[in-house]
Amino acid sequence: MRLFLPPGLHRIVHDGSRDAAERAELVLSHIGHGNLPHDSAWNTTEHAAFEDLFREQLLSTEPQRPATHLTFHVLPLRDQDLPLHDVKATWVRFIDSPGIEVQLAGMSWRASQRPSVNHSAVFDPPVDAAIAPQRSKDTSSPNHDHAMRRLTYRARFSDIGDLLPGQAPRRTEEASPYAGREADIRAMGARLQKGIAERAAGQPGAASGQQAPTDHHVHQQDPGQQTPRIR
Repeated sequence: MRLFLPPGLHRIVHDGSRDAAERAELVLSHIGHGNLPHDSAWNTTEHAAFEDLFREQLLSTEPQRPATHLTFHVLPLRDQDLPLHDVKATWVRFIDSPGIEVQLAGMSWRASQRPSVNHSAVFDPPVDAAIAPQRSKDTSSPNHDHAMRRLTYRARFSDIGDLLPGQAPRRTEEASPYAGREADIRAMGARLQKGIAERAAGQPGAASGQQAPTDHHVHQQDPGQQTPRIR
């Protein structure tokens, strides 16, 4: 998407001396986590997306001003999660988007005046976001799945894509390998402690704090073997 950011934010976003992930978060918060573009095609590669944005700028009749060309790295949706869409060889376009929740793995951007300088950030773990609904059409729909998607979207996002109070930009965390195994872990710890106690009890003196005798004798060198001094 092409963005016309406020001048101050534009300078920060394109300042390569700043942390890229922090700048990406600023842009995402400015756009709205639930306001990813619904009215443009989603390309299969970043290169194709930037080419489309450059072509859009060349054909634009708007007054030329500093713009930010921004691409989103969205993880693939499962087939059963895909709403009505039009697909071609290198892009997909959603038809009457009901508000599609996606996982955002990263972002890349460049200034329209400096297309050779790319900035990018990776979100690890991915951030939950959403492609905005197409509000130009009636929000009611006879399709149950379509209507449920709109309700799910509106439960988290406002009309302008901002997170509603009490909502947070969820990050998709991987399930812990120890989840649900708390009892097994406690039992294993108890067995280890029991084994340590049994081994300590089987070694006389180990638990009483007795120390091995220390040889306090000072070994003196035989005078006849002393090294002569050099005068």
